[in-house]
Amino acid sequence: MAALETSASSESWDKDGLLLLLPEEARAPVLELRERIKDMIETNEDAASHVDAFTLHRYVVARQNNLDDAEAMFRDSHAWRAEVGIGAMMERWQAETKTPEIELATKHAYSTLLEQQTADGSPIIVSRIGRADLVGIVREGMVDLILEQYMVCLESAFRLVTKLSLERKSIVKCMIIMDLAGLSMNTLRYINVVRRVVQIGPPNFAEVTCKINLINAPWVFTSIWAVVKPLLPPATRAKVNICGANYVEQIASSCGGVDMTQLPASFGGEASDDIITFPADPVPVGAGEILKKGEAADDKGASAE
Repeated sequence: MAALETSASSESWDKDGLLLLLPEEARAPVLELRERIKDMIETNEDAASHVDAFTLHRYVVARQNNLDDAEAMFRDSHAWRAEVGIGAMMERWQAETKTPEIELATKHAYSTLLEQQTADGSPIIVSRIGRADLVGIVREGMVDLILEQYMVCLESAFRLVTKLSLERKSIVKCMIIMDLAGLSMNTLRYINVVRRVVQIGPPNFAEVTCKINLINAPWVFTSIWAVVKPLLPPATRAKVNICGANYVEQIASSCGGVDMTQLPASFGGEASDDIITFPADPVPVGAGEILKKGEAADDKGASAE
């Protein structure tokens, strides 16, 4: 560690001087992590775009200053990003012309990154996961599509907090509000789908969240939480706030404070629910035919080649 001089080692890559904005004790771990992943920086364009001092600090914090674990998380998360093709995925979802598959997901997915931010500038994700029609999603073969939308939501938040952090010269995180109303025994029937949802965020998006507020938890949530909790790393579990009946007050004071007049009404605010772009509507029988037609077209195109 002594060989890693903060000022000399950072001047060639830390042009914005972000390293010196971190607490003094946090700088050496960031430099060492960067040294450990130098091979990825030189060969992986996506990895090289995630090595500013603030982002590397997120990995160190996410793994409680254990650099072996932080390095493993960085490598594993970028292997995952390559495997799912996160760049191409984002291009598809951000394209002006939406595919039938994306239009389908827009009706039945459940997580939205709002334009509103908290008083300290934290972006807000609202999730109607309790309303997600797991029965219909599974029946119509839409699990991968809905999970893809969730990946896009988290990646959008990750990109935004990175952008805001660089602009403001301080680390910005995102608040998540999950409405659990509607969870039922059917949720337990499809607990493997829930596991897949939980295993997307914490391993692949380092220190994106400042708080995860869970509201309207029904009685069955106790059984679901018993399954989900062990899947979360300690740092993530510490951010989970299972709100009681006074959840409006708890949300209003989270992450620097929330202007409740701008939050959707179904989450305790005063704004229209129309700002929720992924409303988790019930899935009608036959909705998945769109996906089958897309797969058939892909197979036909592959055969022609």
